[in-house]
Amino acid sequence: MKCPRIRLGLLIAHLMLALGAAAQPATAPQRPDTPVAAAEGASAGLYKSERGPHAVSHVDETWTDPARHREVPVRVYIPGPQADGAGARFPVIVFSHGWGGSRTSYAYLAEHLASHGYLVVLPTHAGSDTASIPLPRVDKSAKDFDTRVEGMLDRLQTRREERRIAGASEPAGAEEPQAEPKAPRRMSLEQSINDPDNLRDRPRDISFVIDQLSEAATTKDLADTNHIGVAGHSFGAYTSMAIGGMTVELPGDAAASFADARVKAIMPISPQGRGTMGIVPGAWAAVRTPVLFLTGTKDYGQGLKAAAWRREAFDAVAGTEKYLVVIDGATHMTFAMPGKHKALINSLATAFFDTHVRGDEAGTRWLDAWAAAKHDEATVEHAGVPVERP
Repeated sequence: MKCPRIRLGLLIAHLMLALGAAAQPATAPQRPDTPVAAAEGASAGLYKSERGPHAVSHVDETWTDPARHREVPVRVYIPGPQADGAGARFPVIVFSHGWGGSRTSYAYLAEHLASHGYLVVLPTHAGSDTASIPLPRVDKSAKDFDTRVEGMLDRLQTRREERRIAGASEPAGAEEPQAEPKAPRRMSLEQSINDPDNLRDRPRDISFVIDQLSEAATTKDLADTNHIGVAGHSFGAYTSMAIGGMTVELPGDAAASFADARVKAIMPISPQGRGTMGIVPGAWAAVRTPVLFLTGTKDYGQGLKAAAWRREAFDAVAGTEKYLVVIDGATHMTFAMPGKHKALINSLATAFFDTHVRGDEAGTRWLDAWAAAKHDEATVEHAGVPVERP
């Protein structure tokens, strides 16, 4: 029998995966990176790695897709206007969480991008979110084990109940009775990431969120819908790749496509190779969206796959500009709780989206120079077909 300390460690790791990175409160903006340094390239350091000039607030809402009878809770990170920014619209980044996460996950990156002038939307994907994961079994035989673990489980259950109550409310102005919300199906990781409904609903959630940008009261006057990027971690990497043109093999559809041409660039973090999620040889042939892949040397795949499995998509994509950044020592959970790699992740995301969503020449110069240099913290490859930047 496993000792209580090991079981507690496994449980804590499971809950950390389920909850994702904890939401961080908005704080006053810090000094932005010096524009000259940001533009000069790798020798001058990272690009916009510090908090930007915009104050950041966030709003939680639930948007309803009547076509699918599906509710999509979202958290919207809103940049505050600068002195001369009255009436300004902001480019948009939609971020897709991993298995067991929610709209509250990856707050560190959402706040960073918002502080640099992006409207950031994080949807909760029902079916692969916190409410959908099975609770781990608990061995309460050890001294103090029950008290410590039950406290964590109580907090998790409280969050689930709050989400259930918020999500069950009827949308304002509804003229027809809405379908009763479905009780969440609890699935293991393996079941969830290969469930056809999840594989369809996740990219459709992203396209629905993009639809709502021009409709929802919170975003319609703020979102620049001509400049949209999508990012995601783990299951969210699948989601962003599907939006970018990756096809998957699903029941009744050997080459299902969820590509959304409104998206200018994608950033899959911990991307999948072949053999899972309906990804088969040829899956990446239709990708035409500029893409930045982020992974780590210890970012192992489901089923004990080697970390190198995560570069298969980079090697196969041929129709667009592509980058692969492999962070030395980074594990799968590094990107949810980045620690010492936080500045690098924030910098790469900002430079990539500044280049391919916003069309910022400073971001382009830095990204090109950084990709051509050698680094102690990560290796980088840059290849593919040059694309017209915004």
